[in-house]
Amino acid sequence: MQLYNSQSRQEALEKLLEALEADRRIGGALLVGSGAYRFKDAFSDIDLAVVTSEEQDALTVFRDWESVIRELLPVLWRFTDIRGPETGLYAVILEDFLEIDISFQSLAALSARTPNWKVIFDRTGKIQDVLHESWAEKTEADIEATYTRRLDSIWHYVTHVAVSLKRGQLWRATYYLEEIRNRTIELEGLICHCQIRHFREVDQLPEERLSALERTFPAQLTHDELWRALYAATDCFFETAVRVDDILGNR
Repeated sequence: MQLYNSQSRQEALEKLLEALEADRRIGGALLVGSGAYRFKDAFSDIDLAVVTSEEQDALTVFRDWESVIRELLPVLWRFTDIRGPETGLYAVILEDFLEIDISFQSLAALSARTPNWKVIFDRTGKIQDVLHESWAEKTEADIEATYTRRLDSIWHYVTHVAVSLKRGQLWRATYYLEEIRNRTIELEGLICHCQIRHFREVDQLPEERLSALERTFPAQLTHDELWRALYAATDCFFETAVRVDDILGNR
């Protein structure tokens, strides 16, 4: 079986968009995810947001489209997620392993997660306004509030790594160690204005910070190596904390 490529992805996308536009119950469709940025590379998947017409029940249309997708495309696997009274999501893997995430929602449930979502068609005449308004209502991440919350709670994870090691619970120690690292990455993302959700832009953090974070990984699952990684993770977190202090003008 050959893995999907840019051409096969485009063909699948065009089939979906043609069928969506032909369904008069659909009020509009948007390319979201990497597709909104013209796809990052040949490995990008497809993310679509579908808006139902205002007189339609979004979940009814959503359920009807399960069979439509199977007829249109060679579906290998499908996952269904009802996300609310007006929103449903299909996550689909095709036989060439292309992933397609397609959500159906009412216009009232639509809310932009980035300012770059691309409207493909819009019968309602309202989608672009909804995107602008919902994005304008979002507030920027409060770096001071996030920092204070993480600083106040970091002791919990540091001590739990140590206690787990004292008890000989090496796997539990690795879990809490990862929590320390992830909180450090969250603060680094705020400093550098990087998207750290799903670690989307973590690779773009400064090289010296990535090197410090790399040292927080244990080379092997042993008592001594996990202790070493704990010291490295604690140092790494507080090095980042100092940088945030400088930005905020704190002590």
